[in-house]
Amino acid sequence: MLKYKMLDVYKKYFFYLFNCIYKLKIKALIIFTFVLLNYKKKDVNFMKWEPERFEDEMQPPKQPIPVFPLFPKKRPDYLLITTRVLSIIVNFLLISFIAMLIDIVQDYKKASEKKDNKWAAEKQYKPIGKKQTIDDFIGYEEVKDELQKYIEEVKTPPNKSQNLSRGILLYGPPGTGKTFLAKCLAGSVKDYAPFFITTGSDFVEKYVGVGALRVRSLFEAAKNTAIVENKNYFFVFIDEIDAIGGKRSDDNRNIEHHSTLNALLAEIDGFSSSDKESQPIIIAATNRKDALDEALIRDGRLGKHIYLGLPDLKTTKEFMQKAFSSFITSPGDLEALSKVIHGSHFSPAQIMALTKEAKKRLSLQQSDGEKINIIYEAMDSILMGPENKSERSEQDSQRVIDHELGHALVAKALGFQVHRLSIKSRGQAGGYTISFPEKDTKLPTKLDLIKHIIVALGGRAAESISFQEDISVGCGSDLQKASNVAKNMVIQWGMKLQDDRFSSLNENEHQNEEIQKIIEESYKIAKEILRYFSEPNQAEKKADLINKLRKQKTLNKTDFESIQYPKTLKIDKNQGTLQLEQS
Repeated sequence: MLKYKMLDVYKKYFFYLFNCIYKLKIKALIIFTFVLLNYKKKDVNFMKWEPERFEDEMQPPKQPIPVFPLFPKKRPDYLLITTRVLSIIVNFLLISFIAMLIDIVQDYKKASEKKDNKWAAEKQYKPIGKKQTIDDFIGYEEVKDELQKYIEEVKTPPNKSQNLSRGILLYGPPGTGKTFLAKCLAGSVKDYAPFFITTGSDFVEKYVGVGALRVRSLFEAAKNTAIVENKNYFFVFIDEIDAIGGKRSDDNRNIEHHSTLNALLAEIDGFSSSDKESQPIIIAATNRKDALDEALIRDGRLGKHIYLGLPDLKTTKEFMQKAFSSFITSPGDLEALSKVIHGSHFSPAQIMALTKEAKKRLSLQQSDGEKINIIYEAMDSILMGPENKSERSEQDSQRVIDHELGHALVAKALGFQVHRLSIKSRGQAGGYTISFPEKDTKLPTKLDLIKHIIVALGGRAAESISFQEDISVGCGSDLQKASNVAKNMVIQWGMKLQDDRFSSLNENEHQNEEIQKIIEESYKIAKEILRYFSEPNQAEKKADLINKLRKQKTLNKTDFESIQYPKTLKIDKNQGTLQLEQS
């Protein structure tokens, strides 16, 4: 490829050279050189003075007057002449080559600018089919209320502007719909302002200056479009802004990143505040707000920060209602399904994937119970992957049953709602149990956190009782989960069983002891609860659950409605222990 490119360069060079020869009349130069080589100086004779003589005087015979040339004739130095002529030719060729290179660079620059202008123009939002508006974005009412102000802003004359922030940063975990929200906003303002959509990776190139050139081209294209369409505003949305807006460092290898970021900052700052010019509204989205440069997200640039977290229960219900209302007619089943999805921390992207997967298997002829199970199966597939069909030994099957029932029974005893239990092997998990507290809270207390630790240790406690302390590696993830909660309680939140002194917030030698004490006390409570369900008056209920689980491999909320536990968990702050007291 390089060889052919060089041939093209040579062809251009010789074409340019011949063109110059023709234009500059090089023939005249050749004739002048020929005359110069054959040029000879005229001879000059010096006449000798003689006195006047009389005619009768005897005059000596005339002697020839010697000729003394002014410039003695020299032999031509052909080597010097050749050297000078060649020097003239070489200089001429060099100047021609440099001029040709300048033309090539200018042509390349013009072509590059034309290409970048075309690239920028293609980034304008043009809906295909029915355009989506802000009303099509499910949930997140407070976020939509903020963006609705901008929709009203572009509809009003500039002299009645609300003086809103011209820079917006959408941030939050992956899959929460930041990009989709921007497209819905684009559909809402399409008739009032041009909307350009791009990603941070579009500006990342290995050649220095290309990213900055594209930034300028994008903003110039957006502004020119607004001027042509006679609009007062234009929008520029940059998804994954962290690709070009990351924190700057002193590393010279990041010079292209610095150049692109500086160009972006200059474009954000460079617009006039005059009402006569089209004004920009810049929106950016990222999953990593902490990685962005402080100069980019300060007030005056991307100063308005809007968080899109995982959907709350109300938003999850809206998603499920829209997706499955034609299949599930019972409000109670839909409510329970929404709680499970919300408790499993599904993002909107995962909910949409669940919807697509479930609708492949659903039909209107199935019963509501069958439909619910199909949706749960689709949920399992999204969370943990396809089911492993390989056979398990009888001992392994019994261990998985005891382990998962341990989680479920402990959760039920502590006031949790057990929504689903499965012993189907998926991925690296032998089974799973889904349970949530009766009341959802965003501010869990110390007792709430301890209950979560006890539930996490329920599987290990069940294996310990059933197999005489011979536990399996399946308990490893449960122990890790319990340890993480206990560490956060002691180190991050300053919580202990005995007292909550602020000194525990600092690193000290007693932290590990406090963490270990919380885990040991929780494990003791889990064992005590499970021993209650092994008593003769409760053994029949447990046996029914085991038999049903062997046949169906799954249990639902209705299967645990008859399970009751007569005691309540308390913290003895004087002794620093956990106690189960009669209700």
